[in-house]
This record gives sequence, C-alpha cells and structure tokens, in this order.
Amino acid sequence: MSVTKIDDTELFNQNRFHVNQPDVPGKTAQEMKEFMDYVPRQVLIPKINELTDAVNASAPSESVYKKEETYNKSEADGTFAKASDVYSKTETDSKLTQKADALDVYTKEQTYSKDEADAIKSGLLESSSDRVIADVAAQPTSDSTLICRENGVLKILQNVEIEPIYDGAALEDYGTPAPCVYDTEEELIAAIEEHGLTDTSGSGTKCIYLFKLYNAESALLGQMEIRYTIRSGYYMYFIWSDSGPIMQWYDTDWAAGSADMYEKFAYYGHTNLTIDEVSDFAKQVFCGTRAQYSEIATKAYVDKLIQNLQS
Repeated sequence: MSVTKIDDTELFNQNRFHVNQPDVPGKTAQEMKEFMDYVPRQVLIPKINELTDAVNASAPSESVYKKEETYNKSEADGTFAKASDVYSKTETDSKLTQKADALDVYTKEQTYSKDEADAIKSGLLESSSDRVIADVAAQPTSDSTLICRENGVLKILQNVEIEPIYDGAALEDYGTPAPCVYDTEEELIAAIEEHGLTDTSGSGTKCIYLFKLYNAESALLGQMEIRYTIRSGYYMYFIWSDSGPIMQWYDTDWAAGSADMYEKFAYYGHTNLTIDEVSDFAKQVFCGTRAQYSEIATKAYVDKLIQNLQS
C-alpha cells in the first residue's frame, strides 16, 4: 500500500495556516471554528488513519520471508520444470530411436529457414511474367525486361551505369548513343529553354556550349553545341576547328536514346575521341544508364561456337 505525503505547499497556497491570515481575520465565529478545525480534521486525522490502515495491513516480519530467503518468479521459472513439460526416460528413449542420422540431414547453416525461403521467393518472378522473356524488334534501351528475344535469339540484360559526363571521358561511353536524363523531347526542350542560349558559337550564333572533342593525338577537333532554328528546332551541332562534314543530332533522337554521335564520327574515321572542358549544362544532361544485351549461352549457341572453331 502506498501512502502519499501531506503537501505543505498546497495547504499554504490554500491559505489553511494562521500565517496566511491577516492580524484581524474578519471571519465569523463559525468560520473561525471551521478554519481552526480544517487541518486537524480534514488533513491530519485522515492521514493518520491511512498510515494506521497501512501498518495494520502489513504482515508481521516473522511470518514472511526476506527476498534473499526465497526465489522470485523469474528465478523459479528458470529453475524448476513442470512435470507435464518433461519426458520420462522411456519417452526419451522412444524419441531418440526416431532421431535422424546426422549424415542424412542438413544443418541450419546448410539450408534456408522458412522465413529466409519466403523472403527469397518474394523476390522471384513468376514463370508467366512478361518480364521473363520479351520479344523485341531491335535491341531495347529499357531495363524493363530481364531476358529478350531478338529475331529469335535469346539475350540477357546487363545494365551499365553511366555517371554524369566528365572531363577526359571517352566519347564511346557518352555517345553510343548519347545518354540523356530526360525521357521525352518535351522535358529536354524545357531544360534547354530554362537554361537559355547563353553562349556564342564559333560562327557567331547563339548556342549552349557542351564540350570539346580531342582526337587520339590530343589535337582539338572542335566543340559540341546546342543550337536552334525555326525549321529544325533544338539540335546538337558539332563545329569543327578546321573543317569537316556537317554533324547534328535532333533533340527527339537524343531524348529517345538514338542519337549515336560515336558512330557518326567513326564513319568519318575519327575514333578514340576524348571529351574535355565539359560545361555544367552538359554534366546535367549527359548521364543515365545504358542497357546492354548479350546472347545467352544456349545449347544451340554453344554448338554453333564449336562448329565455328572446328571449321
């Protein structure tokens, strides 16, 4: 039983003490009687009775055990077993005869628990899922399929992460095709227009400067820009330091992932090109992921390789 203390501060705040009263209290005789009796009758006597009840309710010390003389519940539960919870010798021997030989079973470390198996199962695809095999007309750039079938040939997806374009990067990594963070032409145009044609091209027209290209001998070939004409709209344009064929790629192709800059330079004999002096806008736009597919080593594929080697 818990007994609370008398709150002296609370009584003081309630003006229950003589010290709280003025020299001439200004109370009637009845009010003075009630004031004088409040603390003894309303506070002290009930509290003394409460303490008396608590003492009377306590067991005599000689009739109870001290804590160190007995077990608490947790100690008793861990020390003693119920008869219904244990096997007899006969029952134990019977169970042992049913025990599997260690050589015939897997240990916990050698297999999965039910929870672990369920967790793995939840991450697998159903055999009927359209992500398992997808027919494509051409090599896809999306990573929405795990296995594709291109012209009857099974291929498996490998994602190649491409970081934002950087000084010294190879054009082969950022131009086959040119990766763009925007999936639609509208999104790309909005980014271009927000930036604005703030730079001047080598021919004096307004443009957004992207980066410069150097050949394998570190000689400057020219610079890549974004230009605009009423007829063509926005497009990437390469202006040569000296002279060269017209090279441009429209924003539609760029956003669609089909603007292959490397292929066009290679067509004119320029390979092993290096990107340098990259602008902030180019770093913002030229980045993404490239999906590559390689042929699966099916039995027919391996047989074909062996035939080629034998021939």
